[in-house]
Amino acid sequence: MEEPARVSFRDGRLASRKAEEAACRRFQAALWLEKMSGPLGLPSEPTEQQFVSCLRNGLVLCNAINKIQPGAVPKVVQNQSNGLTWENQTPPAYQYFENIRNFLVAVNEFKIPSFEASDIERDNLEAGSVGKIVDCILGLKAYHEWKQFSGGNGPWKYMKSPMVSRANSIISSNMSEKVPQSNA
Repeated sequence: MEEPARVSFRDGRLASRKAEEAACRRFQAALWLEKMSGPLGLPSEPTEQQFVSCLRNGLVLCNAINKIQPGAVPKVVQNQSNGLTWENQTPPAYQYFENIRNFLVAVNEFKIPSFEASDIERDNLEAGSVGKIVDCILGLKAYHEWKQFSGGNGPWKYMKSPMVSRANSIISSNMSEKVPQSNA
């Protein structure tokens, strides 16, 4: 009878580690987007909802990809009102659709993991949808680093690292020994 309790404890620890890793990856993606696009107005450790809400109108994503590859998204629909932040502004439907669609087309051309437009438009986030968005952004970050390092010469292949550097320092050493590290 003790075995089910141990399994439950292990499951809880695994779930906790997975949530911690997901949060670390989200924080890394948010930091990189701020570096590329300027201040996003997010807290230092945004929730999934805050993170997705910041990206919903597509401006941050389009600006980031255009910094890496100028003209990757040739038409970025800007918001007409000034001074409003992502927190108190609902983007017009055409702006969301146009910017997100154009961003996803550009991402697919770079062969970076993508997400569905519906993943970013939902008010109620589904399990895994934010992870797809984060994977896409971290893939774009890896592409940017590859392009800077190689000058865009040579083969490009995105290899998802199972752990980010911050997560490596947080998660116990025995977990780190089990997960292969990537140099990409």
